[in-house]
Amino acid sequence: MSINLSQIEAFCAVVSAGSVSEAARVLDCNRTKLSMAIKALEKDLDTDLFVRTGNNVTLSETGKAIYKDCENLLVTSARIRQTCAQVSGDFATELRIAHDDSLPDQVWQDLTLELNQRYPALSLNIVLASSGDLATSLKRNRSISPLV
Repeated sequence: MSINLSQIEAFCAVVSAGSVSEAARVLDCNRTKLSMAIKALEKDLDTDLFVRTGNNVTLSETGKAIYKDCENLLVTSARIRQTCAQVSGDFATELRIAHDDSLPDQVWQDLTLELNQRYPALSLNIVLASSGDLATSLKRNRSISPLV
């Protein structure tokens, strides 16, 4: 058998939540399924990732050593899925940028070109406004974020 992402997710969830039961609640699954995933991961790695005392679990030295790498695997997996969704057009994202005229038009043209090339599924909305209008919009908590 080989390591799979659901095992890694189970491991990270238990570490983050501090217990199997809390992690099961967060992941909306039963404790038995979660415990089985962790046991399978431990078997695949041929090591204990937790020290078990009754119903309590604490990270073993090996668990401590691999936790950050496991978190990074989950982040990378999410990034891969997002990239595939963007490329296939299944991921709808809109980026709104409001700017004043303090930067030359060429900067905005170059930025637009690069964003369109890197993120073809991205819907880009760039608005030119005066500095005063930008400040007023931000104060009103509208959906404009300053670009620095």
